[in-house]
Amino acid sequence: MLKNYIKFAFRNFSRSKNYALINIIGLAIGICACIFIALWVQNEITYDKNHENYDHIYRVLTKHYYGSQQSWGTGSPPAVGPAMKTTFPEVLNSCRLQNGTHSASVKYGNKLFKEELQMADASIFEVFTLPLIAGSYEKAFHNNHVTIISQEIAHKYFENENPIGKTLLIDNEKELEVIGILQDIPENSSIKFDFFAPLEILNDIYSPNNTKTWFNCSFNTYVILQPGTDHIDFREKTRTFITDNYPESDTEPYVYPLSKQHMYLYGYRGLVIIIAVIGGLILMIACINFINLSTSFAMKRAREVGLRKLVGAKRIQLINQFFVESILITLISTILGLALAEIFSSQFVSLTNSKIEIFSRNNLIYLSILPLAAILIGSLAGFYPAIVLSSFKPVTTLKQSTHRFGGRSILRKVLVTLQFVIAIILLVCTFVIINQSNFMLTKDLGYNKEHLVYVPLQGIIKDNPEIYRKALEENTNIQNITFLGRNPTEIWTNGSGWEWEEKPEDLDPFVTYQGVDTNYLETFQIDMLHGNFYDENSDATAQIVINESFAKVISDDNPVGITLHHEDDTFQIAGVTKNFHFKSAHHKVGAIAMYLNTNNDFKIVSFRYAYMRISAENMQETLKFIKHTTHSLTPDYPYELKFLEADVEKLYLSEVQTSKLITSFAFLAVFISCLGLLGLSTLITQQRIKEIGIRKVLGSTISQIVALLTSQFVKWVLIANLIAWPVSYYIMESWLRNFPYKITLSIWYFIFSGLIALIIAFGTISLNTIRAANRNPVESLRYE
Repeated sequence: MLKNYIKFAFRNFSRSKNYALINIIGLAIGICACIFIALWVQNEITYDKNHENYDHIYRVLTKHYYGSQQSWGTGSPPAVGPAMKTTFPEVLNSCRLQNGTHSASVKYGNKLFKEELQMADASIFEVFTLPLIAGSYEKAFHNNHVTIISQEIAHKYFENENPIGKTLLIDNEKELEVIGILQDIPENSSIKFDFFAPLEILNDIYSPNNTKTWFNCSFNTYVILQPGTDHIDFREKTRTFITDNYPESDTEPYVYPLSKQHMYLYGYRGLVIIIAVIGGLILMIACINFINLSTSFAMKRAREVGLRKLVGAKRIQLINQFFVESILITLISTILGLALAEIFSSQFVSLTNSKIEIFSRNNLIYLSILPLAAILIGSLAGFYPAIVLSSFKPVTTLKQSTHRFGGRSILRKVLVTLQFVIAIILLVCTFVIINQSNFMLTKDLGYNKEHLVYVPLQGIIKDNPEIYRKALEENTNIQNITFLGRNPTEIWTNGSGWEWEEKPEDLDPFVTYQGVDTNYLETFQIDMLHGNFYDENSDATAQIVINESFAKVISDDNPVGITLHHEDDTFQIAGVTKNFHFKSAHHKVGAIAMYLNTNNDFKIVSFRYAYMRISAENMQETLKFIKHTTHSLTPDYPYELKFLEADVEKLYLSEVQTSKLITSFAFLAVFISCLGLLGLSTLITQQRIKEIGIRKVLGSTISQIVALLTSQFVKWVLIANLIAWPVSYYIMESWLRNFPYKITLSIWYFIFSGLIALIIAFGTISLNTIRAANRNPVESLRYE
């Protein structure tokens, strides 16, 4: 019997190719989009689950108190981890990583490259699951001159040689022996690196006690807690742990589960929810299409049902037939959806910056659910026409030349309206997110980021930057040169404890500070608000320049000349700059203090970068000159030049990725909706073909007939706008609250989205209605 049902189903498909094709394509695209989204969401929610101790690993964050204010930090002092392990029995193990990586030149034979070294304790291999494919990490526990590298780095330097036991030269000073090669780390892991180096190397780079202090929160600390330990109780137990060991501190440790790090600490939860909801909405649109078309087409077959009943077909047989046809379409759509997912997987990987493989072993368990989902969707879509049509009386259906929905058309109207509600919401969200992303990318930063390039200082030009400056100044296309200790997008040296006369007792501002030279202001084109930038001939013990935000904290008036005290240092405010962004626009401009880094008494971080403002003319020649000059002074170091504008753009990768994703899926949602409208308008136009012929005979024009046939669809889209606008406003208004600098939710976003939906819907429907209106009425009425 099943064989006959399937045969009859394919016979029906061949008779109504357009209906079958539209249904299959629409559902296949929806399934393809859902496969992509489901695998991406699964990738995000399983972050770090590759680590065996996933449920017991905690990151030590810090809470900082500044008078009546407080802030959170993701770093912690380097002394915390080892001390916790020896003090608290709940802590089984700990490891520390340098916050960020250390950029260094790496040489082996004739190969010289710039690499990012991850400085960490050897216990990182015990806390986290980082298996090796060659070598052993045991030697790392008692030797500070070793390294463990990734397979990619091993091939890059050693090609077909065995790297184990070979020595790499770091910054032309330190030799590190390769003792292991890492197995490829999963893409969805927070702990990813190509070059491991012992943390103690930082003591050689900065100071002998760099990894032992209780006040430098520039390290990431992770601990493994005993199974069964309540981390909330442990958090309370360790509240005063830092101040007990370092009374001058205003910092409190705060253990945070690794299981929540990616979604909550890094803020991906919102994006994952948005994309998951979009996936569900796209599938809903595809299913609405399928149900609408299945129901409409089934009504067209009312006479067939009546005839089959007359020749003895039972109701259960008719119900089974509709179910089989519906399930067959969903199964075919699922297969096509999988094929589309595989074909377009590279584009999706590029769009999401992920490494998702559709048919990987880890995904097979999720893909195996698809046939069951297809059967469920097919059953739901086939249920309504199967029950309704099988209940028709044969005599009634055979008397009518066509069968109309009558009261049951309410379902069709609701479903079509719901489709466009979803599509319009996605369109509004797309326009708002794109404009917010563009707003952040193009926002005035308070300095001119264009034509600013920088080169890391290495070797002789790091020890004596003025040699480099003089060599570069020979090129007139290099307009300004300044040296900095930190990249403007990566300034994290900060602290409290600033004092001045008449400062309120409960005020303790959190201030970021940056070491600069006298050319900083001119090179970055930052405007002064009060005073001067610096006067190197001044008799003041030390000068400092602050920004507008810091100035407002100190005084309502001009604060130039006020003396500031910080720890053992004394500064006099020489000038106040207008506010400029030294972090992304995700953060309000905070207080910043700039001191002359040429004064060794106050130097915190030595100069590490040379920033140059270059002319837009002859840019390529200028870049070649910079490369030649740098290489001639530092031949033993790899050359590296970057544009500051590219660094700024990286700060907004999340917004750019979100806007691209939503734009792509909004387009799919609208496209699937149009496919459904095309199919539905075709069936309804065919149903009213005789009415159209009669109207033409009675004198109706083509435009009147087109208006008649499209009016009901246009009405549904207008109703969809009225529903979608308040919903999308609420969603976007809530999303924009996360940004201190944001666009205004203009009514034009909603009107424009509604017009697009209306124009697309009208254009889609008109394809059929114009063709029907132009048809010769004799053809439709010849048998009447």
